[in-house]
Order: sequence, then C-alpha cells, then structure tokens
Amino acid sequence: MVSLLRNLTCLLLLSWLGMYQVKAQPTQLEGRASAFQAAKARTPIPVSYASALSTSGLVAPPHQPWLNFCDTTKLQAFQLGHTLPRVWAWLADYYARVNSNDFPTPQQLYLRRATRIARPDTLIVPPPKLATVTFTQLSKKEAKQHKERNQLETIQFVSTLRGAGLLPTPWDNLLQPVALLRRFPDKESLLLAMAGLGQEAHAMAKDSTLIPDLVRAGLILPAQARELQHAMAAEQLLDRVAILPYLTSRTQLFSRDTYPAALGPYLQRIYADVARILPDMAFTDFHYKVEVPPEFKPCRGGCPDNRDILISLRVRGKQYQHRCQLWEDTGEDGRRHYSVNQDEFYEIFNQVLADRASPDRLVNVVSSVSEYNLYTSSRFALWLLTPRQARTLDVPHQSFTRICYGFGDISYELPKL
Repeated sequence: MVSLLRNLTCLLLLSWLGMYQVKAQPTQLEGRASAFQAAKARTPIPVSYASALSTSGLVAPPHQPWLNFCDTTKLQAFQLGHTLPRVWAWLADYYARVNSNDFPTPQQLYLRRATRIARPDTLIVPPPKLATVTFTQLSKKEAKQHKERNQLETIQFVSTLRGAGLLPTPWDNLLQPVALLRRFPDKESLLLAMAGLGQEAHAMAKDSTLIPDLVRAGLILPAQARELQHAMAAEQLLDRVAILPYLTSRTQLFSRDTYPAALGPYLQRIYADVARILPDMAFTDFHYKVEVPPEFKPCRGGCPDNRDILISLRVRGKQYQHRCQLWEDTGEDGRRHYSVNQDEFYEIFNQVLADRASPDRLVNVVSSVSEYNLYTSSRFALWLLTPRQARTLDVPHQSFTRICYGFGDISYELPKL
C-alpha cells in the first residue's frame, strides 16, 4: 500500500512538472508561429490608391471593375502599383484605354496568356480584313480650339490630382506654372513625364550609398550631409541638380529663361557666368559668329533649327576659339530663341584649364526635370571637380550615372584646337 502511494505521488509530481514545462515554454511549433506573426506585423501593408482614384472621379464609375482588377491582379503589366510614379503611369494607360474603349475582362486577359497565336498559314478561316481608317485634317481654327481644350483639361486635371492627395508638395510646386502645363498636348503625356521623373527621384531617394560616396570624395560636410539625408528621406528632391547646392565644390545652375532672349546678350552673360565659377578666368575680346553647319547647307533655307556659333575670347593675353551647336527653344511667351548646347559650350574653359596644367575640369550635370520637359526652359548645371573627386565618383553607381551624365567620358588632357 505504501509503495502504491509512493508510485501515485511520483506520477502526480511528474505530470505536474510536465504541465509546468508546457505552460512555461512554448513548443517549437508555437515559437515558429509566434515569430511568423511578429514578422507579419512588422511588414508594412502596401498602400492602395484605388479608393482615391475612385472617389476623386479620376476613374469613372463604369470602369470601377477594371480598377479593382488592376489593384489586386498579379499580372504586372496591369498592376495599379503602390507608389505614385506607378499610379501616374497606370493613369496614363487608363486614359488611353478610355479613348480606345479597351477594357478586357480578367477572363479574356488570362485566355490571351494561355492561348498561343496560330501561324497565318495554319488558320482554317482567313483573318478578317483590316478596317479602313480615315484621317480628317482639322482646320487651323479647329486645331487651335482643340489644343486649347486639351490645355484647359490638363490644368483642371492637375487640380483634381491635388484634391485627391496624389500630388505631394514638391510636385505641386513643380506643376504650378500654367505655362509649363501648356507645353503638354494632353494629360496622358504629362502623366508619363511625371512617372518617368518620379521613378528617377524615388530611386535616388532610396540610394543608400549616395551620401557616403559624396563624403568619401570630400564633396560634402557632415552638417550638409545630414540635411541632404533628411531631404532625400522625405523625397523632397525631384531633380539631380538639386543635390549640388549641398556640396562644397564649385557649382552653378543655369536656366535659359533667366537670360535675355536676344542671342548676343545671352551669349555674353552665360559665358561670363561660367568664367566666374573658375579661379582667375576673366576674359576679354568676346566675339561670336553664327554659321550654318556644312552638312546642312544644302537644306532649303539653311535649316533654321540647325546653327553653330564660333566663339572667340582672350584669357591672359591668349586667344581661344571654339565651335558650339545652337539649339532652338521656345520661351514662355511662345517665341523661339536659341540656346547653347549644354554639352559643348563650356569646353573652351576646360581648354584654358588644360593649358594651365590644371587637372580640374568642368562637367555638365543634366537636369532630370528639364529632361522630362517639366520645366519651361532648358536647365542644367556645371560642376568643377578635381581628378580625385572624379575618380571616386566614376564607379558603377546608378545614382551618379544620373547625377553626372557622361562622367566616364571626362578627358583630363584635352587636345589643343
């Protein structure tokens, strides 16, 4: 009897210890489940813009099924996306589909993917004849009215984007000028330009190596590096030239609309501004001559949109000459004027630096905003770099490929003219 009681006591004790271990320590399966739930809680839920597009009227009610499909589909070609640049690109595609009434059902889309197109020689029934397309040329008055309607629609569309919360402050400031919006023939082209620029700006903001490389090149101070980091994290910088004011090196931004429209005063001022970037680069005896390039002389009227300028100036008593291409541009007033080729015109000063045995060179930084036509005039920047800085930056680096366009083509020993 005593042994029986002892055995029961041991069993109760062992069972109590087992229950305690089960309660005190979760099983391996429970631990994995807890870790999975914690990781799931940390994963941010992708932002959906479907509600904003629907309630703002940017997507018409009859097309709500298409919007819902694009918001949930795994077909990348039709996905709405979870970033504003992707949404802007999707909207451009949506309005193109509205014009052509092209809204296939999900079943039709998946059927297209699953069905191979038969070769023409294997078809039992010949393909239908192509529909006849008739082109109607509008009169000048009708074309002008059509253009004005599209411009007004684009201006109203930007206001709708703003009201829907799809236009952050930097973009709102960028798209304020009415003259800028009038450069776009319709809202689809504006959206595509915004999407292209937005993708570049988003990639630059997410580049974790950009600021460390600038620090390593000795181009930025700690305080400015922190300010730049904050601006990039908030995606306040839309243009690669916006990085240059944070740097310690000599830089300057150029915009055609800040100069006189007349060619002579414009050339004198822009060359003088470039000279001020460089030490001891004051020049005299500035002259220019406009010529038709030899390859365009046979063109009727000399091809007015193809012109070269011959520049001559004197630095420290030495005469320098340079040939540069002129670009025809349109100002805010609608008048045409010429602008220098931003990739060529400053090379005359690099020649002076080479003659002085200076290793420093000016490089052109292309404005991404101007590239996407989201600025009313041509804009770019010049950057003076030392060889050490250039070699530090001249690496397979995506952001610097955009910031310093053509960095790998810099020559430190320019040939004499």
